[in-house]
Amino acid sequence: MPQHSQNTTNTNVARQGKDRSLRINVRWSLDIEHLFAYADSSVIVELHNEEANVIRHVAGVGEIVDDVETAVAFYRDVLGLEVEYDGGGQYADVKVAGIAHYGLWGRRAAAESILGDPDLADQVPLGFSLGFEVDSVEEAARATTERGLNLLQSPKTEPWGQTVCRFILPGGLVGEFAETPWARQLGD
Repeated sequence: MPQHSQNTTNTNVARQGKDRSLRINVRWSLDIEHLFAYADSSVIVELHNEEANVIRHVAGVGEIVDDVETAVAFYRDVLGLEVEYDGGGQYADVKVAGIAHYGLWGRRAAAESILGDPDLADQVPLGFSLGFEVDSVEEAARATTERGLNLLQSPKTEPWGQTVCRFILPGGLVGEFAETPWARQLGD
């Protein structure tokens, strides 16, 4: 039986409304099977008040890897998934039902996008990145930095038109606020 690296964070989120109360226990796991299961459930977490809630939904998951071609071969040839990839590139899109976006991102390309320099790749953690879709990246960055979030990258527009800012999640992985209005529909 294959072993999976597992790093689990349990988060309790409570919300008091005018006529209702909501408590959700969210469990995030890096065990690949559970990660898909949780991403597939499309859970939207509401924070303690309307002002605090900047997240619309999970925008996507990316795996930051040293070797994109090896990762493409694994997802395509071993798992049997459809993969869009231009050979030799630093990014691939893996088609997984139930998740809006699952990407494979070369570590050097991630370092260039996040830190502005591909030679800083050793400062970008390997593993998964988690993107949260927001209405406004600028507003999400402002609101969360006021509450203590340290940004790795200030809001910027990527060459493909997506507006993002990035930060480190409590488990040490890359987190992202993304503004991608054309891709807000969750796939089948």
